Amino acid sequence: MNGSESLLEGLGKGRPLRADAARGLQALLRTSVGRDGLSRLFQPGFPGVRTYVLESRADPDQTVEITVVGVARDGAPVWTAGRVFLRSREGALEIHHTHDEVDLAYRSRNLIVDSVRREVSLLQAVDSGPTARITIDAVGVGKYLCALHGFEFADETEEGPSHRSHRHRDPQSDRQRLIEQGVGFLERVAARHGVPGEVMGRALRAMIEAKTPWDIAKVDLPGTPYTVPDGEEGLAAGVGRAYLLSEEAPVWRAALYLTPKNPEAKEIGETFRARQTAKNETRYAHALEQAREALQGRERNGRIKALEALAAWGAPWVMPEVRVLIEDNDRRVSTAARHTLTAMSGGDLPARILAYAEDRTRPARLRGLAYRVLAEHYPALIEDRTSMLRVAPDARLQRAIIPVLAEHPSEAGPELASLLFANPWNESEPPRPGLLELRVEIIERLALKPDPRSLPPLIAAVSADPPPSALEMLALTRALVAYPDPRARIALTKAAQRLDRPAVP
Repeated sequence: MNGSESLLEGLGKGRPLRADAARGLQALLRTSVGRDGLSRLFQPGFPGVRTYVLESRADPDQTVEITVVGVARDGAPVWTAGRVFLRSREGALEIHHTHDEVDLAYRSRNLIVDSVRREVSLLQAVDSGPTARITIDAVGVGKYLCALHGFEFADETEEGPSHRSHRHRDPQSDRQRLIEQGVGFLERVAARHGVPGEVMGRALRAMIEAKTPWDIAKVDLPGTPYTVPDGEEGLAAGVGRAYLLSEEAPVWRAALYLTPKNPEAKEIGETFRARQTAKNETRYAHALEQAREALQGRERNGRIKALEALAAWGAPWVMPEVRVLIEDNDRRVSTAARHTLTAMSGGDLPARILAYAEDRTRPARLRGLAYRVLAEHYPALIEDRTSMLRVAPDARLQRAIIPVLAEHPSEAGPELASLLFANPWNESEPPRPGLLELRVEIIERLALKPDPRSLPPLIAAVSADPPPSALEMLALTRALVAYPDPRARIALTKAAQRLDRPAVP
């Protein structure tokens, strides 16, 4: 069995995804996909984070959206990512990044670099054609990192920007926008540092003549204090890097092709990812060796600190060295060794996630994600908390229980309908954080298994005055169409009659 077959076969493992997402991914990837298998696809090389796929959903065009959450060994969600699987205009597989948020302490752990590597491997395994690609609206540090990954200007490709881009119909050239703002950036930097005119002229020409994102990253302006970190030499220059990392650089629509349009793109991207991986592995190996040496020492505090570090990010192959310390004469060391072994094995991770979720000092958004990990991957742990979460004041916590309610063998419809009814969209102004997402997911779940008992709250929602948001109205329309009950058609007709007609010219 080759690597591609093994990767695709592994995707089918674990509990099933939401029914519409499972069907959509089956069509897109030509293989069955389970929660655990898809979660492992995004598993980074760093052993201190475990990934979980949540909140899968599909649109009628079989576009599938998921949320990826990376959880540290202390139970904290430290990486949150959005991915969309779809067919590009040419029919090839496309993976669109909607967002990536990484906790500051984990930004040097190669999480996104590893994600891009695994996604490229998936594109190769599915083999849907040379135009298979990864796309993203490059924002923040992504404006620079996408250039070094070898992403091209999507609006200059035959396929154009992803239709999931926020600016997919914007005709303005991203390259031109970057160059225009870059010229102003260079002029201000040169004036501030007294750069000679001849040097400034060369930098301006390089900026104006840039054809690719990495051409902009390579713009150099000697005489300024900007530098590039180790591993990025030759791929970027100080001022080009500083510009793309600045707020002055506009967002650009990026595309990384399995078969690049520009041959240089592949070389640049592979070089950057290889260097970042090597730098991360070297840093990790050094820290690991220091911890192992401390374990062999006689100083109690040093040994305990080393055990705590290994509990957070120690590689599994170090476990035999930790296990020896369980029999240590120092009780504090032996106790720490037991805790470290449990953390390294992942045996107490679900309990730690639960402890994080129930800590009210944590941000509500992250607590909601922690509860959602439990609901989708360890549902037995929150069964006795469902009633409490149902009435939580924060909609992001309430939303976590939707998968548990949706899997009730006979009362899924009424359970979800009652949660929808208890959280009207116009209950307060402004709405509670997460209320729209809560309502839309409930409505989509009800559409998957139409139950006559769950119809009244849907009719009430579509008939509300003033009507709900466009996003919720779209979900309601799709849901009511799925119900064979004539009351659903009547409600849709009445709702359509209330919509404003466009003025006749």
